[in-house]
Amino acid sequence: MRTLSTSTTLVDPYRAGLAMGLELAAIQPEVVFLFCTAHYAKWDELLEGLYDGLDDASVQLIGATGDGFLARSHVADLGACALGLNSAGALRWHVAASTGVQQDPRGAVRDTLGALQAALQGRTPAAYFLFSDFHTDASVLESVLRDEVQVPVMGAGGG
Repeated sequence: MRTLSTSTTLVDPYRAGLAMGLELAAIQPEVVFLFCTAHYAKWDELLEGLYDGLDDASVQLIGATGDGFLARSHVADLGACALGLNSAGALRWHVAASTGVQQDPRGAVRDTLGALQAALQGRTPAAYFLFSDFHTDASVLESVLRDEVQVPVMGAGGG
């Protein structure tokens, strides 16, 4: 497994994404976990820059925003950090999303888990990575995960 982390405090969203993408491209990641501050109002420009730097539109991107980020070398309240992973094909990555988490958090988590279980075709995942917006009561999400999921779960979000 090859891994590489990067971070930036560039204010321009495209340039921030491009800088991180160019650095991560060195390991040809299969997946990138991206955490950026909510200051990037032009989220699409950040992603466009990231993909331009990676020069690979097939990279799975998993990410979230927040008030700040904790990178390997520093903590900042403006900018972004990313972790790229390349397993040389040893791992498969599946992404699913659900809507309506504010109205029915339990149902949204169950819908997402159901979509992932269908994609896995009976295989047991090594782990899940789950995140939600800050309007959601994370304790409700946690109760479903605690009672219904038998593998490690990492994540972010929830209020």
